[in-house]
Amino acid sequence: MEKELYNFFMKGDQEKATYLLIILVTIWLFKEMRSRYIQFDDSKTARFDKTLEIYGALEVSIVLYLKEQNETTAKNLYECISRSYSALSRNIHKLVSSFLETHEVDKLIEILVELRKESSELKYEQSRKTYQLNNTEDYLGYYWNHFKTFFVPVFLTFVTVVVILFSFVFSYNFLKPEISWMTRINLFALIFSGAFLLFFVMTMLDMLMAKRFKHSWKNWLIIIGIIMIVIFSINFESPIISAIFIVIFSMFFMPKLLKRT
Repeated sequence: MEKELYNFFMKGDQEKATYLLIILVTIWLFKEMRSRYIQFDDSKTARFDKTLEIYGALEVSIVLYLKEQNETTAKNLYECISRSYSALSRNIHKLVSSFLETHEVDKLIEILVELRKESSELKYEQSRKTYQLNNTEDYLGYYWNHFKTFFVPVFLTFVTVVVILFSFVFSYNFLKPEISWMTRINLFALIFSGAFLLFFVMTMLDMLMAKRFKHSWKNWLIIIGIIMIVIFSINFESPIISAIFIVIFSMFFMPKLLKRT
């Protein structure tokens, strides 16, 4: 068997051997990507469960304190706050810090409102694994929940294989002595722009599905602009300019598209 494989790869049809190798690597990559994605998804679900448990305990302690303010309920409240710090979102952390400084009851009411709001969102995410189709607006979330463990790894595998193949092509052309340095730089910028577009599409899908995207006309204008820049760079004489725009976008504009938590 080993001899036959050696003859096939070393003495046989090199083109067929190359295609077979690419297929085998792609299958292996998909298997690894899917395994890691499922582990990540399960870990995220476990975090939701733990956070909901902590939020629930904190909510109960606040309600008890608001109902009857005494030494026992106050002690229980402060103990719950100290245990929940690692799980608090940015918004709730700010409110809790403000309460600890002022000890105003109104701050607790604000914390309670925010806790219930975020608990509702977390509960929605937690229940997506058993998502039920109730109306036509649920179709996207329903099918995405059931098929994401297949399609996301497929997309990641596709991106990885494309990047690897482009890297080989780039390296081969980059080392040609007849290729000028400007051409090499433009080739690198073009590949960089294409890779970023794939990454951008994947990130946007994740943001939309996780409801982390801030919907506003400015943000949609930024998205349309960056896609047009990348597409335009394909026929642009200096793709390096689009690469510079992409770097600026990644550093300054991309974080603004996300909802703060």
